[in-house]
Amino acid sequence: MRTLSFFILCTPILLCATTMSELFNNAYTAYKQGNVDLAISCYQRALQLDPNHTQTHFNLGLMFTRKNNLDTAIACHQRAIELDPNYTKAHESLGDIYMWQKKHEKAMPHYQKVIEQNPNNISVATQLGILYAMFDHLLKAEQLLKKVAQHQPKNTLVLYNLAYTLTKLNKRVEAVDYYQKTLEVDPNNHQARFGLAKALLALGEFEQGWKFFEHRFVHSGASDILKTIKPNDFKNQTVVIRAEWGLGDTIHFIRYAQQLKQLGARVVVETFEPLVKLFSLCDCIDEVILYGQKLPSVTYHIPLLSLPMIFNTTHETIPADIPYLQADKTLTKFWKRRLSHDKKFKIGICWHAKPIYLENLIHTRRSIPLTDFMPLMQMENVSVYSLQKVHGLEELQNISPGSIHVFNDLDEAHGPFMDTAALMKNLDLVISADTSIVHVDWALGVPVWVMLPHTAEWRWLMNKTDTPWYPNMRLFRQQEPGNWQAVMEEVTHEVKKLCAA
Repeated sequence: MRTLSFFILCTPILLCATTMSELFNNAYTAYKQGNVDLAISCYQRALQLDPNHTQTHFNLGLMFTRKNNLDTAIACHQRAIELDPNYTKAHESLGDIYMWQKKHEKAMPHYQKVIEQNPNNISVATQLGILYAMFDHLLKAEQLLKKVAQHQPKNTLVLYNLAYTLTKLNKRVEAVDYYQKTLEVDPNNHQARFGLAKALLALGEFEQGWKFFEHRFVHSGASDILKTIKPNDFKNQTVVIRAEWGLGDTIHFIRYAQQLKQLGARVVVETFEPLVKLFSLCDCIDEVILYGQKLPSVTYHIPLLSLPMIFNTTHETIPADIPYLQADKTLTKFWKRRLSHDKKFKIGICWHAKPIYLENLIHTRRSIPLTDFMPLMQMENVSVYSLQKVHGLEELQNISPGSIHVFNDLDEAHGPFMDTAALMKNLDLVISADTSIVHVDWALGVPVWVMLPHTAEWRWLMNKTDTPWYPNMRLFRQQEPGNWQAVMEEVTHEVKKLCAA
C-alpha cells in the first residue's frame, strides 16, 4: 500500500481544537502516533465545520483505507471528486483501492484522469498501461508503456508487459527485444523466458525457441534434465509420453510417437479422457493411460511438448507424415452410408473455440460468429455439416433450418471424437476456427482450411498461408482484428474455385 500523504502543517497536538487548521494538525499527529481512530474523529469534526471541504473528504478516505474499511474509503474519495472533479490525488487513491479489490475496470478511468493532469506520473502510467493491455486497448498500452520504459529502462514489470502487449499486437520481432531486455535485468524471470520462447517459435527461430520453451515448467528442474536427453537414448526403451496442455496441443505433438516408434521404443501415452479412444486406434502407440492413473516405472517419462526440443526439430525435420491417427473403420463405413444421399461438395465447419484467455482480446479471439459462414451455406453445390461440440451451439438458433446439417448424436454413443473422426473421413473439406478439430482432421489426412485471428498462436508462424507442421493445410488470416467477414470472402472465393475444378 502506498504511503499516505496529507496537505497539513506538522505542529503539536491540541486538546480542544476548534478550527480546521487545528483539527488537521491533530489528525496528522494522531496518525503519526498510530492512532488512526483519533485521526478519523478529527476529520469528521472538521466536516462538521465545513461539509464541502474537498481535502477533508480525501484525507478521511485515506484513514479509512488504512483501517481497511475500503467501502467507506471509496465513498470519501468519490465525495472529494464530486467537489473537485480534477482532484488527481483522490482519483489516484481511488484507482489504487479498486486495484486492491481486483475491480480493474473501475480503476481505469481514475488512472486516466491522473495521467490527463500529470502525464509524468510514472507509477500510475505503469498501472494504466497494464490495464490497457488487460482490457484490449493494446495500442494505448503500447504507447504508454513505451513512454514509461524510457523513464525506467530497467523496470521489469514495464518491460515484460510491453513485450506481452507487442506479442498480442503481432509485433513479435519487437516483442523479442523487450523480452530480452526483461531478462537482462532479471535473468530468472520465467514468464519472460516463456514469452520469449513463443515469440521466437512464431518467428520460426526453432533452435532457441525450443530451449526457452522448457521454461513453461516454472519451478521445476525437469527442463535441465530433459536438455541432456538425446533421441538415441530411446532406442529399444519404454517411453512414457506425459500429458500436457489442451487437446489441440496433444494431437499436434503426438506425431512424435512415430519418431519414437522408429527408434524401436515401446510408446506409452498418458492423455486426457476425450483422447483415450482416438489414440488407442493409433498404430504407433502401444498403450494409452488415462491422465491421473498410475504410470509404469520406467526410465523415460517425457512431457509431450518437450519432444520437439529433444529431437532438435527444425523446419526441415518436422515429422509431418500423415495419417498418424486413424478413424474407427466400422464407424467410417457407417457415416459413409449415412451421407451417401448427399452428392454435393461436403464441408464440415467448426466455429467456436474453447473460451480460454485468447478469447478475451479481439486480436487473438479465435471464435467466429456462425452467421459469418452463411455465404458457404448459401452456395448451390455445397452441403455444410456441423462439427461443433460443447461451445457455441446456441448460435445454431441464428441460422435458418436446413442451412446446415447437425447431428445431435455425434460422439454420444461411441465416445469423444469417434463419430467426428469417422464423419470427417467422409467429407471433402473441413473449414474451421483454430480448435482441436483442425489437428484431428489433418492427422487423419482430411483436407482442412483454418481461419486464424489477427494474432495467431505461435504454432502458425507469421504471415504465412501454409505451415510446415501441416503440409497442404491452408491458412486464412485476419488482416484486421475482429474482421472475419473479409476472411470468409476469401474462403468462399477459394471454395468456388475448388468446386468448379
